[in-house]
Amino acid sequence: ELARIETIADKDELSAYFARREIIGAGGPFLLSLWVDAKESARYVSDMWPSGLGLPDRDYYFKEDDRSVELRGAYVVHIEKMFELAGFDDPAGSAERMMALETQLAEHHWTNVENRDDEKTYNKYSTDKLDTLADGVNWPAFLAEVGLQDENDIIISQPSYIEGYNRIFASTSLEDWKTYMR
Repeated sequence: ELARIETIADKDELSAYFARREIIGAGGPFLLSLWVDAKESARYVSDMWPSGLGLPDRDYYFKEDDRSVELRGAYVVHIEKMFELAGFDDPAGSAERMMALETQLAEHHWTNVENRDDEKTYNKYSTDKLDTLADGVNWPAFLAEVGLQDENDIIISQPSYIEGYNRIFASTSLEDWKTYMR
């Protein structure tokens, strides 16, 4: 997988690689699952949820109590150590950039209370309209890679996350995304 990440040449290929991560269970900025449709129980539907965080949920990135600050610091040290063991040239800088990227993603995750609202998290989108949420993502490549190219719709649990992710996707360098995937 590390060699495959090295060959990613542009963000279109990165979109397809994020889909591959779904297939192999390695994770990425969002999680795609297949569930019984909450509004039509006779069918299954794909459901996309925010993901991409190494800490348990969004609150871990923003709480300012002593324990939370300590956990974030230890997490960055852990990332740095993993990058050092992997032979990265700048493990400390890479770890800081990854924490910054995860924090940006966390800003767009909903709270645990919001996530419990079944109505709010049921947002059916036509697969050919996903670019209205995120025009920087190559959705055809993503959907083809996960085998959903013939699906008509998908549930987007947090549309505002996908919109925020789109801005982050566009503003984050390909190299930083590749580091994130490593």
